[in-house]
Amino acid sequence: MVVIPVMGAGKVPEFECEGEGMAKQQTKISAETVAGQQNDESGDTPDQGMSVEELARENEQLREAVAQLQQEKEDLQERTLRLQADGENFRKRITREKDEFARYAKEEFIREILPIKDNLERALEHGAGVDNPQAIIDGINMILEQFSSIFEKMGVVCLTCYGEQFDPNFHEAMMHQEAAEHEPNTVIAEHQKGYIYHGRLLRPALVTVAKAQSKESK
Repeated sequence: MVVIPVMGAGKVPEFECEGEGMAKQQTKISAETVAGQQNDESGDTPDQGMSVEELARENEQLREAVAQLQQEKEDLQERTLRLQADGENFRKRITREKDEFARYAKEEFIREILPIKDNLERALEHGAGVDNPQAIIDGINMILEQFSSIFEKMGVVCLTCYGEQFDPNFHEAMMHQEAAEHEPNTVIAEHQKGYIYHGRLLRPALVTVAKAQSKESK
């Protein structure tokens, strides 16, 4: 504060300088502004803090979430093990049924060919005392007809080869022979029959195939 003396007065009044008061006010405002900026930069505001109760509640929520995830993991592992067990049981059942089907299929085939065996045994019993060979031939033909009937039921087809063009997918050439009456590459003799089972080759036919005549033969 600046004291200005006044001449001619018994008491000297004191006056506060207006410039000094304004300087103090500006200094106070500046200090408050700096303090506010520091608080903003440090993030130390009353509204941003979390109470102990809020932290405890958030921690409990996290624990519950972890427990739920752990339970879901255990459930998934249990379902996986159950599916693996079901798959193994299914595989065993399919294998068992397949074996049973194969066994029953063989049983059915054996049942079908038993009468043929019976006829062959009868033919042997009566063949020795038969003077007529035609009777034996007729008996053999009857047995062959039984075989053909069984094969037809099972889907077995005998290949037709004689006079056909040679096909390596179904025929196996035992020899090649000149034949003027046949075109080259034609099957002219069948040594063993071939068979197809449901469209698949069981065994090829063994055949003789015609070839072109040589110049010397002509």
